Amino acid sequence: MKKRNEKGTGIIQIIGEILIGILLFIRPIGFTTGIITIFGVLLVVAGIAQIISYFRSDPLDGAANGSLSKGLLEMVGGLFCVLDQEWFIVTFPALTILYGIGMLVSGFTKIESATNMARLKAGQWTWGLLSAALTLICAIIILSNPFTSTIVLWRFVAASFIVEAVVDVIAIFLSKKEPS
Repeated sequence: MKKRNEKGTGIIQIIGEILIGILLFIRPIGFTTGIITIFGVLLVVAGIAQIISYFRSDPLDGAANGSLSKGLLEMVGGLFCVLDQEWFIVTFPALTILYGIGMLVSGFTKIESATNMARLKAGQWTWGLLSAALTLICAIIILSNPFTSTIVLWRFVAASFIVEAVVDVIAIFLSKKEPS
C-alpha cells in the first residue's frame, strides 16, 4: 500500500514537472511573474504572522526575538514582489552577469586547486583542471551575452523539468511490482 501512495505522489510530481516545463517554454516571463507574485503573497502572509506573533508574545520575548522587524521586512519584500514583478524580470540579465562572474572566480579557484595538487604530486589533478576549464568556458559564454544566456537558462530549466518527468515516468513503470 505504501508503494502505491509513493507512486501516486510521484505521478502528481511528474505532472507538475511537465506543466512547469511546458509553461516555461511557452511563456517564461509570464510564468516567472506568476511565481514571483505567489512568493510575494506568501511573504506578506508570513510577515503578518510574524507581527501578530510579536504582539501576542510576552514583551520580553518579543523584544528578544525581533519578530516585529522580521515581519515588517517580510511584508515590504512581499509587497515589492507583488507590486513590481517587472523589476525582477528586468534584473535577471544582471543576475546572470553576477552568476557568470561567480563562475569565473570559481574557475580560477579550481585552477589554483589543480595546480596545487600537481605541485604536491597528488593524483587526479587533471580532473580538477578539466573542471576548471569547463567552468571558465561556461563563464565566458555567459558573460559574452548575458541576455541570450537568460533565455537559454529558462529553456534549459524548462527542458530539464520535462526530461526529469519523462525519466521519472520510466522509473515508475520499470520499478518492481509490489510483492503479493
